[in-house]
Amino acid sequence: MEEKQVRVALRPLEEKEAKLTSDVSRMKGRFAALDKTLRQSQKEYEKCLRKAENYTDEMETSMSDLHALDSIQRQAERRVTTQKEKVESLEAQMGDYPPENEIEDMINEARNSATDCRKKVQLTKIELGRVAQQLK
Repeated sequence: MEEKQVRVALRPLEEKEAKLTSDVSRMKGRFAALDKTLRQSQKEYEKCLRKAENYTDEMETSMSDLHALDSIQRQAERRVTTQKEKVESLEAQMGDYPPENEIEDMINEARNSATDCRKKVQLTKIELGRVAQQLK
């Protein structure tokens, strides 16, 4: 009879052991699933971290390029201002001279006058040659 009593006494412990074994088995499965999810999440995190680092590098490069372009633009604007000042100065100096068509007329007149003088010099040389011939 004692064996029966021991078995009856052990039954709740055996049931509890079976429940605990089942719980441990379930927890191991849950742990394995969570561990797998953790490893996948870690890989995804590292992938995203690399992307973020690359984007950060690209943004720094873009910012550097933008600062360089700003500097180039400021230099170009200074050159434009300098050239505008030169143009204004030259335009002011042009006011000291007659209009272009008057200058062309004066050049043509001087050219015609020079041509007339050359013709007169040629005629004078010819005349002097005749006079010299007659004096001989």
